[in-house]
Amino acid sequence: MRNNLLWINLILLPITISVLALKTDNTSAPQPTAYVQPINPVVEPPAPIQSRLPNITETRPAFRQYPQIVEMLKKWEQEAPDFAETGTYGKTSTGQDQYFLRITNKNKKEDKPRALITGCIHGNEPISTWTIMWWVGSILSNYGKDSAITELVDTRDLYFIPVVCPDSYPNSRHSDGADPNRNFPSSGERQSITPIQNLKDFFKRMKFNAYISGHSFGRVWMFASNNDPQRRAAYNKLKGEISKLTAYSVTQLGGPGTTLDADWGNRQGAFSTIIEFGTHQRPPSDNDIQTEFDKTYKAALYFMKEAPVAFR
Repeated sequence: MRNNLLWINLILLPITISVLALKTDNTSAPQPTAYVQPINPVVEPPAPIQSRLPNITETRPAFRQYPQIVEMLKKWEQEAPDFAETGTYGKTSTGQDQYFLRITNKNKKEDKPRALITGCIHGNEPISTWTIMWWVGSILSNYGKDSAITELVDTRDLYFIPVVCPDSYPNSRHSDGADPNRNFPSSGERQSITPIQNLKDFFKRMKFNAYISGHSFGRVWMFASNNDPQRRAAYNKLKGEISKLTAYSVTQLGGPGTTLDADWGNRQGAFSTIIEFGTHQRPPSDNDIQTEFDKTYKAALYFMKEAPVAFR
């Protein structure tokens, strides 16, 4: 019996030693986890959208009829998709669409000061249309090449209407039996003719801050009257700078009760002017357009930059 107990102890001894070893082996026990400060992931700001630079193939188009003007505007839109946009704001009494071309950097979404530039309220004044068309072509073709123009397109919202009255372009001063530029009554009692009423509605809807109305002829830049004492300093400064930059004479026109487009625009709160381009009302040659472009372009760029913010 004693011998049997000895053999049992000898068999159980290794098992006992193994159990004791497991109890004392700290490596197999669960270890406390050290606290690690969570790392917030770094969120990179979205990369700015890279605008596709314009690829303008016709910067200074020659005189053409209204349907071809519309084709030119649409071509510029295709060649500068990030900067040019065509649209319509009404139809004439004969059913022609009234087109505009908008120029701005469309990838910069902030609300920008707006300017409106129009030509041919009087249909028989096509030099106004074509000088403005050359302004448009030059602005688009020089984006990304000229720092001043790049800044202008990035920070302003520019709308161009080359022909306000296409029914009478390019032969007649009158449209719908009226002189369109004497069709901006100061009261709301009288409805303007169709192309002018559409322009007025568009103007009010867009709340333009500045306005140029192109006419011909006389080579004179005329500023709508502004007798607001709080705005007079800004008005006089801009008028003075324009006189230095243009080869045209600079004068003041009209008064508070007139029915001219620029005076009407001024009553809407926009810094408004009329430009009488050139020396005649015939369809212009390229040389005619070049001359008026050279005399007005620098001043026009200055106006588009400064006039929309002059009264802010």
